[in-house]
Amino acid sequence: PLARARRRGARISVSASWSPQQLAQLARRQDRAWDLLVLNEKEAQAACGQAEDAPARLAGAAHSVLVTLGDQGVAGVLDAVPLRLPAVPTQVLDSTGAGDAFCAGLIAALVRGNTPEAALQLGSLAAARILTQTGGLVTDPALMAGLTQENPCKP
Repeated sequence: PLARARRRGARISVSASWSPQQLAQLARRQDRAWDLLVLNEKEAQAACGQAEDAPARLAGAAHSVLVTLGDQGVAGVLDAVPLRLPAVPTQVLDSTGAGDAFCAGLIAALVRGNTPEAALQLGSLAAARILTQTGGLVTDPALMAGLTQENPCKP
């Protein structure tokens, strides 16, 4: 099914919320099955030993590999561009859903044709918004409205 979707122009993204055994097998993949692989720091460590090694060591699994590093931001390779972006300063209430919000913002920006840098920024801003609430569920769409660099944490 993935190969057929790819032939039709689909891009495949994966977030690595897997068991430690599955994560440990990632570095052996060489099929580039995915266009984008996003891991958090702990997942990257389970896959590669060191989170900073993940973009290079997992290049056989995905064309682009990003590692979210909590309050240290995000690093990796996106569309062949090596990137590192610091975290958006925010008052963290709860981290539930921050990774999902990051992926949603990132993918939304990429689908709209934004640069890799702008896509990382939107993903980081979306994650920062989620960090300011309890739970990962957005019940008020206004929370995510108007994401900008100047005002990343206030809806």
